[in-house]
Amino acid sequence: MINNFHVCIVVLRGSCRVFTPGKTIEIRDRQLLWLAAGVRHELLTEPGTVVIPVGPLPAAFPMDLRNMDVIDISADDEIATLYRSGVNYTRLRPYRLSGENMEDLLPAVVRLRAKKHGGKLTPVGRIFDSDLRSQRSIGDWAKELGWNVRALSRMFEEVTGQSYRDWIIDRRMSEAVRILERPEWRISEVAASVGYSSTAAFVRAFKDRVGITPGQYHRRYRFREIYDLVE
Repeated sequence: MINNFHVCIVVLRGSCRVFTPGKTIEIRDRQLLWLAAGVRHELLTEPGTVVIPVGPLPAAFPMDLRNMDVIDISADDEIATLYRSGVNYTRLRPYRLSGENMEDLLPAVVRLRAKKHGGKLTPVGRIFDSDLRSQRSIGDWAKELGWNVRALSRMFEEVTGQSYRDWIIDRRMSEAVRILERPEWRISEVAASVGYSSTAAFVRAFKDRVGITPGQYHRRYRFREIYDLVE
């Protein structure tokens, strides 16, 4: 899964492993982690583990794979963290606390870097924010951004842990997975929305990355919706 925004998660009980390109991170009780925008990640939890999202931040904050470090929190911080999660992800919408914008939970180095950048997207951040239907190569991006191709490629791999070519496929498949969870979309429409003019090419890429065809994945969620209605 690749997000186009940063998201903070916290482990309340048990332990969780986060697999990223070239790096495995373990999170335990009362520890939080920022999943950086643009970085492919997969979560594996132990039985009984409780992991919740705390809140998001836009990709404009200069955080990447190199800053994905585990942060310990106290018992008091845990309560505040649960509050923030409720504000961001439930309909209860309790009264907001000051500082609920999540920035104070960022690693110190990211906060300092954010002040320096002044909220502007980095060159790699510009790529994260682009339309997936675009067929631009890393060479096209280098020309548009005024960068040397090798320098931009090197920076991209440092930030994401992947080459641009591998990353764009994973990014498209991540978005396709989200769309396929909506029963009203056709496979051809999903393919076009993530940048594939050929449905057959999309099906091959999806199966290679996800392990099943888009049709099989789509049916899983369609039947789940029917089951929920019966319940």
